[in-house]
Amino acid sequence: AIAVVALGREIARSDPRSFNVPAPAVASVMSPEAKANATLVFLAVGVWVSFTIYGWALEALTSTEFGEEGAKEKFHFEFAIIVMTAFSNALIALLVLKLLKKEPTVTGGAPHQEWMLAAFAYLGSHLLNYVSLRYIIFPLQVLVKSCKAIPVMFGEAIFDKVQ
Repeated sequence: AIAVVALGREIARSDPRSFNVPAPAVASVMSPEAKANATLVFLAVGVWVSFTIYGWALEALTSTEFGEEGAKEKFHFEFAIIVMTAFSNALIALLVLKLLKKEPTVTGGAPHQEWMLAAFAYLGSHLLNYVSLRYIIFPLQVLVKSCKAIPVMFGEAIFDKVQ
C-alpha cells in the first residue's frame, strides 16, 4: 500500500506524459491528463481494497480462538505482526525509491531523535490497535481512527500559532 501511495504522489507531481505506470486498458484512447487521473484512481482503489483485506485478516487473526477444545486462546503476538509489517513497508519503500531512481536515505535528512519518537509512536499506536481488535470489530476501529484527524487538526492549529 505504501508503494501504491508513493506512485500516486509521483503521478500527481509529475508531468503525466513522463510517468509511465500501467493503467486500465481504456487509457490508450485517453489524453495524458485523463490517463494520469485514471491511474491515480486505479491506485487509490488498490490502496483501499488492500487496506480493507488487511484489516479483515487482522480482525480474524486477533479475535479468533485457536487451539484444542478446552484450551483455546486468542492470538497474543501483535508485536510480531508490527515488526513484520514495518520491515515489509521499509523494504517496499526501498524498492519504490530504487524504481524511481531516487537515492534512498535512512533518515531522509531528519534528526535521529525525531525518527525514534515517530518509531515509538508508530509502535505504540499499532500495538494498541491490534490489541483492540480482540474486543471491537474492524469497522468500529476504522470509524474511531478516522475521527482522530479532528483533534490532530486542532492541535496543529494551536501549535502553528505558538510557533
